[in-house]
Amino acid sequence: MSISIAYTTGYLLRRTSLSEQITLPILGGIVGIIVANMPSALIPAPGTAQGTIASYVSNSLEMSVPTIIGAYDLVMVSTSLILGLFAAGLLRRTLNRSIDRGVRLFLIGLGSLVAFSSGGSQVGLATGPLEPLFESLLQLPGTILLSFGAIGILLGAWMGSPRILQAVARDYSSLGVLRSIAALIPAFIIAQTAIILGYPISFNNIILWSIIGSGLTEGTESISVRKTSYTVAIWLLTLFGAGVTGFILYRIFAVIL
Repeated sequence: MSISIAYTTGYLLRRTSLSEQITLPILGGIVGIIVANMPSALIPAPGTAQGTIASYVSNSLEMSVPTIIGAYDLVMVSTSLILGLFAAGLLRRTLNRSIDRGVRLFLIGLGSLVAFSSGGSQVGLATGPLEPLFESLLQLPGTILLSFGAIGILLGAWMGSPRILQAVARDYSSLGVLRSIAALIPAFIIAQTAIILGYPISFNNIILWSIIGSGLTEGTESISVRKTSYTVAIWLLTLFGAGVTGFILYRIFAVIL
């Protein structure tokens, strides 16, 4: 899915008569709508641990309005559309002043949102197996566990990210500014959708296939087939290896303990 979204986005940015002043504000509007519905523990919400900008506005107005899907009401829809239109208008205004500046600012903002989404997904995946230990046995709140996970992600980024950064930016496909936007759009959309629905996903898988999809807009010669094939093989190997290792370790611990 990510590869098709990235290819479509890259095609619209590079291969059609639509200019950046038309395509990028549309993408910015989509990002704005998603941001309005991003769950966050910093946003108060009655009856739940995380709220969204859209739900906060709806709860603050305390209006009796019809619901669209489930608890998603008309005020939340309106808030999402308003934030999307605001983001699109702001980006369009910036692009009218300077296309290069507008493209770079959008790329920086989008990259920050993707990094934010990745952090939430990766910390949840890494610390999820420890949650029963912290809450049931140690009786500590989950925020402490997440804090340890966040510190671990930060230290890991300092020590291990430079090589991965080089691989992502150069080894699979040579990325330019527009290709980078085309790669980040599906990563952000899919990651946030999975977080909202509560499904753990492989962010590495999403971002790499998005990079490949954006590179395909320039033809297969811009893609490193050898590197991609090795990566897919390693993914399959680690999937099988992790399952077997986890099963063996569980059986050993069951016998010892």
